[in-house]
Amino acid sequence: MAQPPHVGSAAAMAALNLAPDIVGPPLNRVTRAAKRLKIAEGLHAIGGITEAEYGAHEAFSAVVTASATGVPGVAGVPIWFGPAMAAALAPALAPLTATVNNLTATVNNIDARQQNSVATDNTDLLQGLRHAATGVVPPGFPGNLGALNALTAGQLGILLGAYGLSMAGDANVRRRRFKQFIGIRP
Repeated sequence: MAQPPHVGSAAAMAALNLAPDIVGPPLNRVTRAAKRLKIAEGLHAIGGITEAEYGAHEAFSAVVTASATGVPGVAGVPIWFGPAMAAALAPALAPLTATVNNLTATVNNIDARQQNSVATDNTDLLQGLRHAATGVVPPGFPGNLGALNALTAGQLGILLGAYGLSMAGDANVRRRRFKQFIGIRP
């Protein structure tokens, strides 16, 4: 069985040893470890023991509790608590996560449009815009202005549709609409 940790101060050690030494069932050891931890907490609050010494008492209490109950935990927190909280919070976090992803895509798209706004030559690189819901640049996004100018009406329709834009018109109308959407100046 693990022994309670020692501390550097003799007075603090004497105070910690005031926790009654309970011999018997494992839960009695848990009670003693909890009492020692409470004393250590008070000593730590007044500077009687160091942060490391207090941490050693927290760890000791967790080990004693785990060995007595068979439930590993950290300072009295059972191992099932973290996953249970994650499952309970998941429905509330899902819309927040979607909002954060949407905002991240929006910020990235602002930067991409700004970069694309200076493209004038066919060799000028284009920055792909991310889809707001997926955060991914649709496949087939042209790498430079020349590649954009070479896209067919069908390819432009696919890209416009990927961003939820109107696919109406011939290749020239679609190209102007797509260029405006990605930030290229007329």
